[in-house]
Amino acid sequence: MKKFTAILLTFFLVQGQPLEQIKKDIFVLASDSLEGRGYVNEAHKRAAQYLFNRLASMEYVPYYQFFETTINVIYDATLCIQEHCFTIGKAFLPASFSGKGKIQTTLIDIKDGLPKHYAKKNVLGKCVLMNAEVSERYKKKYSSNLLQLSVRILYAIKQGASAILLRTNKLTHDLAPLAYPIPVLWVLEDSLPPIKKHSEVFIEVESEVKKEVLRNVFVIKEGEVDSAIIVCAHYDHLGRIGKAIFNGANDNASGVALLLALADTFQYIPTRYAIVFIAFGGEELGLLGAYAYLKDPAFPLNKTRFVLNLDLWGYGEKGFMAVGGKDFPEYYHLLKAIVDSCCAEEFPLYARPNAPNSDHYPFTQRGIPALFLYAMGGNPYYHDVWDRPEVLSLRGIPYIYKILIAFLQRLSQ
Repeated sequence: MKKFTAILLTFFLVQGQPLEQIKKDIFVLASDSLEGRGYVNEAHKRAAQYLFNRLASMEYVPYYQFFETTINVIYDATLCIQEHCFTIGKAFLPASFSGKGKIQTTLIDIKDGLPKHYAKKNVLGKCVLMNAEVSERYKKKYSSNLLQLSVRILYAIKQGASAILLRTNKLTHDLAPLAYPIPVLWVLEDSLPPIKKHSEVFIEVESEVKKEVLRNVFVIKEGEVDSAIIVCAHYDHLGRIGKAIFNGANDNASGVALLLALADTFQYIPTRYAIVFIAFGGEELGLLGAYAYLKDPAFPLNKTRFVLNLDLWGYGEKGFMAVGGKDFPEYYHLLKAIVDSCCAEEFPLYARPNAPNSDHYPFTQRGIPALFLYAMGGNPYYHDVWDRPEVLSLRGIPYIYKILIAFLQRLSQ
């Protein structure tokens, strides 16, 4: 108990916090020049190089770990209905699974896109407009399979549609490994003009399904014994489509900047266990970087004691969450004891069950305990063009930085 108290006193009295460097790293990683750390103009490689150089500037030897995947890379898109052309990222977006094509045709509103809505309508060669979400009145009448968006899209393609517009109330983006054979776009319902019987639509999507080599970036802080703790955060994001840049400041330039600050600090703190600091690539494509690491770990998995995953650290007005806290109570209660001793009222900690929502999850499937920590509160921007560095409050950073120094030091005793 005395040793634990000493750790708390030491690290909560640390003079100065690396907040300015954290801000700098966020602003670089989420800058327009890094183009959303995606797969247009090799932006993900330039982001990885920045991290490699930052870690090399410390007392570490950085390493790359390479792995390959397939991605539907969308370079640009255009949507016009009648004389109205929409702003990409703000009024419309190509779906991650959109095919390429250039089409000028008639627009037909097919409502929910269920088979009954095609009665007496010829959509051959036309662009179909359908609701992304099926109306409530149909949800009890039809099987869940028939209501799925992918099933309704495939039905429209089978009926001969040349393009599909998906009416939605919120624009978010993600990534996909494959594409449909026709263009598929999301469009904000509030942005749509009145759809007339013979409304003309012009759509162009420039894209290709391609193989890409991705990379993790990691360093090893040596310990006294042949076992390790992992501290990780994913640096990849959604890239850009034309003029729409998904900067990914909260998701997850913020977590990576926090990881860099911890790596910098732990150069000077002796630990019993080694600490592997990993910036994962490919998270937005399905936690690919984490799975790649598991195939070729820096330490044997049976000597990996714990994984701490940092994602979404741009805010913190409502405290922070430990995903996996209910599954791994030993680690959660250790973390909570530190929080309770410093700042539980100002920065409370909560727990959730484990979930496959970030890079910690593949490790837990291999029997390695893990917590995924994210900050709560702040703006609702997520996977959209509004997640920019200037909107972040970074309210939780001064708390979590000191909390995690004490937590990792305690874990490694």
